[in-house]
Amino acid sequence: MKAILALVILVACAAPRSEKHDTVFVTRAVDTVDAHWMSLKMLQGGSDSAWKYVERATADFNNDGKLETAVLISDVTLDRRGEPLWEDGHRWRLYFEEADGRRTYGYDRFVPNGRVDAIVGEPRIPGERRTVSLIERTPSRIAVIEVSYDGPDRVQAWGAHVRNIQTHFTRPPK
Repeated sequence: MKAILALVILVACAAPRSEKHDTVFVTRAVDTVDAHWMSLKMLQGGSDSAWKYVERATADFNNDGKLETAVLISDVTLDRRGEPLWEDGHRWRLYFEEADGRRTYGYDRFVPNGRVDAIVGEPRIPGERRTVSLIERTPSRIAVIEVSYDGPDRVQAWGAHVRNIQTHFTRPPK
């Protein structure tokens, strides 16, 4: 029993933490808000190759002096003009792609009745890595997930802000 307790304490103390939010960082691909682990190899298996909705941003995400591409994709169906046909919910994924085509997934989530927007944040201090901020919006919840890319197979993601929505603002009737 003492050995198990010591192991639990050792693992808890060894986990890197954010100084600002005291949130445990998760590495590899993870459903970041619910902290449900998933296999990185499962995500790289090509199951999303038919997903046509794509948004991209290029930057030096890991400060190695080379550009990487962050790619946000969704399984939403597109009409003939390429416009999304939003339905009850969609799967969203974010991955980082190296110049040689290697992918590292950092986010995978089903978002019911909503969508995900992505932005690349400016470093707050010189030398800090750029992060991708994912903004999940549904009728019942809003969440901001930060994803940082450290190189192939090395990604960190954490929920910077998650809030269930009680009520929405409305406009007065005319």
